[in-house]
Amino acid sequence: MTIVQRDFAMPNGICFSPDHSRVYIADSGKKQRVGVFEVQRDGTLSKPLFWLTGGADGMRCDVRDNLFTTARDGVRIYSEAGKHLATVKLPEQPANCAFGGAHGNELFVTARTSLYRMRLRVSGAAIPPRKPVPRTREHPNRRLPVMSESGATKEKPKGCVTCSVRRNGP
Repeated sequence: MTIVQRDFAMPNGICFSPDHSRVYIADSGKKQRVGVFEVQRDGTLSKPLFWLTGGADGMRCDVRDNLFTTARDGVRIYSEAGKHLATVKLPEQPANCAFGGAHGNELFVTARTSLYRMRLRVSGAAIPPRKPVPRTREHPNRRLPVMSESGATKEKPKGCVTCSVRRNGP
């Protein structure tokens, strides 16, 4: 594991741009800001391109590379260049957000006691798809045996992929 950035009092929320060329990191400490960094080829980060003022907890990008942050005063929306576009006020302080819905154009926002949903004119940035790992009933994180086209088992499950719990038996 490698430290890639230390300029935070309390790093919290993190979000990649749609093309993963930038990363947004919330500093929920005394400075209450969001840093914007370019991701270098070797996985390190550039010096901050700029800092957005005001803290954030959860963050997500839309397909246009606008950043949605959950801040004390509502959901703040920033352009790729860091321009504050709007703040959506909520009846209570938001904590996190995620895009969802059939077309990905609904922003779900968790708050202190409620979950809110807003329909937008833009969809959230898609997270790069990953191959799903089949699960078993006995242990939801255990891989199933890999089957060949003929149905023969190529390998047996060795344990939990996530937490390394060993299974009993052969």
